[in-house]
Amino acid sequence: MKKKPTVLLFTFLLLLAGCAMPQGNYRIRAVDANGADLTKKLVLMTSGGRGIYTIRNGICSAYPGATVLIEDIQSGQLLEGESPYRCRLQAAQTVFGQTFEAPAEIDYGGKLYKQAFKQEKGGRGLYEYTTDNETVDGWTHLITLQYKQGDTSDPLNWARTLKATLDKESPKPNYSLSVSGEHGYAQIIYEPDGKYSDYESNAIKSFHLPACGGLVVLQYAVKHSKETPPEGANPKDFVYQQVKRIALQSVEIEATLKAFAWMPKCGNMPN
Repeated sequence: MKKKPTVLLFTFLLLLAGCAMPQGNYRIRAVDANGADLTKKLVLMTSGGRGIYTIRNGICSAYPGATVLIEDIQSGQLLEGESPYRCRLQAAQTVFGQTFEAPAEIDYGGKLYKQAFKQEKGGRGLYEYTTDNETVDGWTHLITLQYKQGDTSDPLNWARTLKATLDKESPKPNYSLSVSGEHGYAQIIYEPDGKYSDYESNAIKSFHLPACGGLVVLQYAVKHSKETPPEGANPKDFVYQQVKRIALQSVEIEATLKAFAWMPKCGNMPN
């Protein structure tokens, strides 16, 4: 099996933070995914910031998945830190009668990866793919697909959650995160530790498709054997140089993943 990335992307943290009551007079409205105003027949205003969250929650109850806009009546500016706000989809509406269908094979980087492991339970799915007759316990190149039904996070929130998870790892891996368009991306390098003898580089791409009823994550991992420093070499400098080489290779791996045209396939949910 692969290292921590298999489970870390489904480790979701609940972050609670207090906030001060906004000051000012605001107009509150909601739009759908196409920008159409859902509340144009309603006059939703709040004085002195009072009732903003009550109104917002009420809108979200009435229009799951909508985007709530909180605008200063005088300036027309959105309330910083609170707007726009994406309403979560209700459980009954999250899946839209659809779910993710994991492929049996994935053609990637000129090689055919076949599904070698599958686990589905409670609206979550984990699928691992190997090539060159490798096994999930003895791989050098591995593709992993993960699915979480009902997850409506956007790429930025996905990246923030992943960052919080990685920062708690010990030892902390080398990583970089980015968001581009409709996808979040991650590049993670794990160094050998007491449990694992190899380096492992990972390139990750997230898919946030309402039609699939949840979050799909594509991950490509490569193992790198730990090299033995030659006699007389500085051990720390030798390790640094190897990590540097792996990091440069990881940049190429991520670029390949970004260019990969694969998209998740969705189908009707079983009865």
